[in-house]
Amino acid sequence: MGGFFFGGSSGGSGGAPSGAAGGDLSGTYPDPTVAKLNGTAAAAYALLASPTFSGTPSLPTGTTATTQSAADGSTKLATTLYVDTADALKANLASPTFTGTPVLPTGTTGVKQTAADNSTKLATTSYVDSLSGNAASGVNKIIRRSADTATRASVTALANDDASGGTLAWAIAASEVWAFFAAIAVTATGSTTDFKCGWSVPASATMLWGAMGSQSNNVTGFGASPTTASPIALLTESGALSVGSANLTFGVNIQGWVVNSTNAGTVTFQWAQAASSAETIKVLANSHIVAYRIA
Repeated sequence: MGGFFFGGSSGGSGGAPSGAAGGDLSGTYPDPTVAKLNGTAAAAYALLASPTFSGTPSLPTGTTATTQSAADGSTKLATTLYVDTADALKANLASPTFTGTPVLPTGTTGVKQTAADNSTKLATTSYVDSLSGNAASGVNKIIRRSADTATRASVTALANDDASGGTLAWAIAASEVWAFFAAIAVTATGSTTDFKCGWSVPASATMLWGAMGSQSNNVTGFGASPTTASPIALLTESGALSVGSANLTFGVNIQGWVVNSTNAGTVTFQWAQAASSAETIKVLANSHIVAYRIA
């Protein structure tokens, strides 16, 4: 009578199944020390979370990857959309077009354009100053006294215009040529002081200048004379101009030019009494110089 057999075969033990060839089936089981997926070792697969790829990773056809946020400076994978977006945030190296408020890195400087360059090029502060008269050298300058000077009495030696209230002076670079016009208003408390003025210039500079308007024996300046008379020569950088005064406010108009050589420096208006007197004299507010570079 047939029945079920739950024992091992001859030579089997512990109830292990046996095969036809000696009853040993242990070789058909996976190696317990090596996990496999579909017959491939697990080490050949990437982790599901934060995988690390090798070779040339690619996505299945028709699928897309997550695009990282713009300017994400990390080691995350970048899609072509991310690259295009990041690229759009950058200016071209050649002839860039900026938006917002462009700034240079700390410690760097921009290229200064040539004077009076009427274009859409970026302007440095040095370029702007050269046009407005704030720079050491530029296109034109207007120098104005904002207040009266202190009074001067009993002194005939020429001295620089007062520092307070805006000194009537301007800086001049080497090899530059400047033309100028000066309108000076003066108040004297008497008629014996008279008024004397001149200039201080860089050591290498030369100057031609004089008063504008009518001329007489003691006023040197610009103006024609009859053909039968000799014109009055212009003054040079070391000359001084003297004009009469009275107990009133009067004015002196001066024009000229200064040619500089190798030494940069300052052209400064100087003044004093022409005749020493206890009577006082001073230069008034809004006296001014208009200077413009011609070479």
